[in-house]
Amino acid sequence: MSVSPTSVSESSPGDDAIDRLWAWCQLVKSGLSLQATVGDDDTSSLPDAERKVAIAVARHLSSVCAFKLGEFGRAREIAEDADRRWAVVLASDVVAKPLLTPRSNAFHMRLASRHAEYYRSVEQGTLAQWGEASRLKGRFLLAMVLQAGGETSRALAEASAIADEWRGRLSARLPGLGAIELACANWASTLGRSAVSEEMSRRLSTIADRAAAYADDTPEIWSRPRGIESVLRFGFAATPIAWL
Repeated sequence: MSVSPTSVSESSPGDDAIDRLWAWCQLVKSGLSLQATVGDDDTSSLPDAERKVAIAVARHLSSVCAFKLGEFGRAREIAEDADRRWAVVLASDVVAKPLLTPRSNAFHMRLASRHAEYYRSVEQGTLAQWGEASRLKGRFLLAMVLQAGGETSRALAEASAIADEWRGRLSARLPGLGAIELACANWASTLGRSAVSEEMSRRLSTIADRAAAYADDTPEIWSRPRGIESVLRFGFAATPIAWL
């Protein structure tokens, strides 16, 4: 079932492309709309960092729509473009070379200036995790395309590599890893690879109880005026796993 773009946003006149992308994301996740509602022209008035993230999100949502429509070749092409867009975001100065967050007193300002590179590396890691995780969620769609085309073994290899990279570089509690590892367990079981299926199931079981995945972010996080972290958190929240 799809709805017309004009009926998607029952939003206020002050809503911008970020708000409309979030509304589109909710419709895609619920299966109520499989057509684009936000294009590049809609993002042109956004500040540079917001525009880059918004375009990456729009590409991902378009790839999910194409996938759900059975247009697997088109879904792959758009997903690959989304991956390139996230690379642009991660290479941008606001992520790769963040400004130090102002400290609350003179002592911390002196300490920060003395160890500026260390603090920048910490802040860069904090910012980059959102973009890196968004990129990995987008790459999982490429595995989904392979699996849908009957190449389950290749899909499992791709998804397993994504899960390994996520666990090696990012928090397992960021929402999304569990869905990827569940897919790996299911695909491995289908292929009769019980050892891989059991290992993925074991890994999945560790994302529970006190180590359960964090709750998804809500729009209050990226209300205006938006800082770069809130924009990246929007990007992560608005990049759903393809099969959800």
